[in-house]
Amino acid sequence: MRTLVTQLSKGFTLLEILVVLFVISIASSSFYLLFRDPVQFESLEAKIEQYLELSMYTGNIYGISQTGIFLNYEGEWILTEQFDSSYVRSYEANGWAQVIDKSELYLFIYPGQELSATAFELSNGETVEL
Repeated sequence: MRTLVTQLSKGFTLLEILVVLFVISIASSSFYLLFRDPVQFESLEAKIEQYLELSMYTGNIYGISQTGIFLNYEGEWILTEQFDSSYVRSYEANGWAQVIDKSELYLFIYPGQELSATAFELSNGETVEL
């Protein structure tokens, strides 16, 4: 009678190593996307358009400063959203250019698609017409 002798393999095959590396890479990329802090960049023009539409539907007056967007409720300005617009240096209203103070509300959005400013000058020297 013949006995069949088998050898034990003392390692992993290339296919097994590739599968493990693939699983590790998929898991690490999904954890990276899950745990990173999402940065939502929205331009000033997009915010103005959003609040123009919101003002038209609600009838509220909104004001924009370099730190956030405010709602005028019964004569008081209430912060509705944190929004960094510190890159805006000055605004033009009624033909006059005004330098923006940090705490100043430099743009008012009224119901009926009305704005208090006609243009902005950004810190890089670019002018944005509204």
